[in-house]
Amino acid sequence: MTLEDALEECWAFQEMKKAYKEGIAKGLQAQSLISFIEGYFPSLVQLARDIIWHIKWTLEELQDLFRKVVRAKDEEEVRQLLLSAQKQHPQYICQWRDEIIAIPHGHDERTADAKD
Repeated sequence: MTLEDALEECWAFQEMKKAYKEGIAKGLQAQSLISFIEGYFPSLVQLARDIIWHIKWTLEELQDLFRKVVRAKDEEEVRQLLLSAQKQHPQYICQWRDEIIAIPHGHDERTADAKD
């Protein structure tokens, strides 16, 4: 048996491969959504980036948000969609050193104790 055969039979490898593919798909979906907003609602680009890149989304959630944004009638509706999506997620994701951590909305990082 070759290493490739062994890896293909390994459930852990299959799960990592699946997670990798889903991560790529989510990244492409997020970037497409931001590009769409940039093209049609440029004043909302920074808000969109802040919300889209800092929330742990499922691919289905991103696709649903994209569909809603495409159907939106105006900039205010897109703003409300973005803010509503942010409220539906109890935490956002950030990277600190080599660790991904989740921080609850409303947490003020400036007053939090610094990690060493």
